[in-house]
Formats: sequence, C-alpha cells, structure tokens
Amino acid sequence: MNPSDEHIDSLAAEWVGRRDAGLTEAEFAELAAWRAADPRHSAALLRFERIWSVADRPRQLGAIDRVRAQLARRATRRRRFIAGAGLAATLVLGLGSWIGLRSPDAETITARTAFLGPYRLNLPDGSVAEYSAGTRIVVDFSATARRLSFTGGKAHFDVTHDPARPFIVTAGGLAVRAVGTAFAVQVGSGSTDVLVTAGRVSVNPAEASPAAPATPLAFVDAGQAIAVVIPSGGDTATVQSIPVNETPARLAWRQRRVEFSATPLGEVIAVVNRHNEVQFTISDTEVARIPLSGIFRLDDPEELARLLESGFALEVARPAPGRIVLGPRR
Repeated sequence: MNPSDEHIDSLAAEWVGRRDAGLTEAEFAELAAWRAADPRHSAALLRFERIWSVADRPRQLGAIDRVRAQLARRATRRRRFIAGAGLAATLVLGLGSWIGLRSPDAETITARTAFLGPYRLNLPDGSVAEYSAGTRIVVDFSATARRLSFTGGKAHFDVTHDPARPFIVTAGGLAVRAVGTAFAVQVGSGSTDVLVTAGRVSVNPAEASPAAPATPLAFVDAGQAIAVVIPSGGDTATVQSIPVNETPARLAWRQRRVEFSATPLGEVIAVVNRHNEVQFTISDTEVARIPLSGIFRLDDPEELARLLESGFALEVARPAPGRIVLGPRR
C-alpha cells in the first residue's frame, strides 16, 4: 500500500468511528465533501464499514487490529482484555473505540445515514449494556463480581442472573448492586438517578467497603426511580423519589434513533427493515428515490408510515399483518 492509500485508509477509519459517535451538521457536510472528493475515499469508507459490521469474524482480525489502532490514536483511548482461569476481563468502552465487541446493532455508515444510539454492548456474562453518546464505561469482571463504572452520561443494564457474582455499577458517587435485574443509572450535574425497569437493586455510597458495606441508602424496585444527591464535605446523602409519570421522559434516550440527510427512501427503508419485524416494501422506483432528511425513531414503523403518507402524499397499504407497502398516490 502506498503512503497516499494508507493515509486515505487512516482517514476512513477515523470517519467510521466518528460517525458511530454522532456528527454535527458541519461534520456531516465535511464527511460528504471528503467522500465526494475522490473515488478512493468512498471505496475506503465502504471497506471499513464492512469490517465494522463483521468485526467478530476471525477472518477479519488483521484488518480489525488496524482499524482499532487508527481509532485509538485519534481518540487517545486504550483498551485491555485479560482472560484466564479466574475469568477476569477488563474492557474500556468509548464510542467507536472497541470494534471487536460491537453489537450487531451497528449500522452501516454512509454519508447520508448516521445511527444516533443508544449504543449497545453484549457483555461477557450475557448481560446487555446500553449507553448514550458521550458515556465511557469501564468493565471489570472476575470470578466473584461483575463491576462496571462510568463518570458521566447515561447507561441501562439488563443483567443476567448470577447469585455468585453480583453486578455492581459505580457512578456519580453511588454503587448500584444487582444480581439479575434491569436498571438505568444517569449521572447529572446535581444528582445521580437510579431507575429500575425490572427486579430490585440496592443503592450504596460508592466508597463503602465490599467486605463491610454501609447500610444501603435505598432499595429500588421495578417501576420505581430515585434521585440521589451526595454533598461534598462528607455530609449525608439525600434520596428523593422520582414521580412515576416522569420515568418515561427520563428513559427517552433509550429510543433507537437514526439521522438521514437527503437519503433516498429506498435506503431509509432498508435501514428501518433491519430493526423491525414490520417490513416495508416500495412498489415504485420513483418513490424509492424520494430524498428523506431528519431524525427518526427506529422502533416505530407505524409513525414513519404516517409521516410518509401525510408529508409525501404516498399511498400506504397494509396487505397483511407485519407488512407495509409504499407507492405513489393514485
């Protein structure tokens, strides 16, 4: 590979990682311009997109190592993975920095489509972590405990039941402990919120000793949520209940979203179909070329159908359950 091609590959790898984390409008335009400037740019992007989407396949490991190194140099992030008889593993997860454990949810990256999150990761024990843009999680699993920590942002954990290894998330001065449940931790400027969607968790001060933990600040059951404020200077933490009607809004970040920028409707539908049991079909080639821009939820195909019907004067037919056909209005 000559130096020019190597430089193009390096930039393409950077763009793939940056797109997965989300781009500003200006960066979106910059990527589109870079891609259009040279046919080799587009080819390099497509090559690294394919590597990204199949990163768990052994035959791609050499290429993955190169992409990981390039992304790590730009983001100045490091990762470690240690596996042995003690079942210990430490992972540092930053947006776009750990390709080898990317979820199957990772979208194909193009100059016209950007997956906005939440980002998902399948953990070694079968648990699943979701996290918002800007959240950086450190994972440390051993034979006796499953520990995760982060300093800011939002994360939700669907925990595999394992009584022998409690699942402990440290964030915002708290240590949230579970065995098999589902809960979210959100670190804000004034408080740390804990929202339980299934099961039960205990909430402790982060500095409590694992051998002799302090009395929990609270137990939180499914459907409940609390906000904890830990004052500086060692004062007692305050715990407040979050009204049930506020919980959906606080968990709205978990809605899977994608941004399209003048993306042909045929490409939009291909992305949406990959995320839903309800499948769209386009019956007309001209309809498939209609450009669509905006941010859309990936988990609500009916909302998209209504938008296309009212905003683009398309005919929407439902010939069978789970099938939506789009065509020109007659």
